[in-house]
Amino acid sequence: TRVFVPAKRKAEFEHKILERVARIRPGDLFADDTNFGPLVSFPHRDNVLRYIESGKREGARLLCGGEALKGDGFDNGAWV
Repeated sequence: TRVFVPAKRKAEFEHKILERVARIRPGDLFADDTNFGPLVSFPHRDNVLRYIESGKREGARLLCGGEALKGDGFDNGAWV
């Protein structure tokens, strides 16, 4: 997915994205405060992680995340 943002609005856009990401709550899908679930499968997770690494090698700047979630029940699901 790509988003085109005018260069003069880049910092503002990044700030808004990070504010939004801070509200993501992964976890038990039956919990009221969870609003984010795992990917559909471990192969899909592995593909997503490869795309992230490929983007970084090609010069993309990662603002947050970019790794498989671990611990607290995340090891049993395809979490990124």
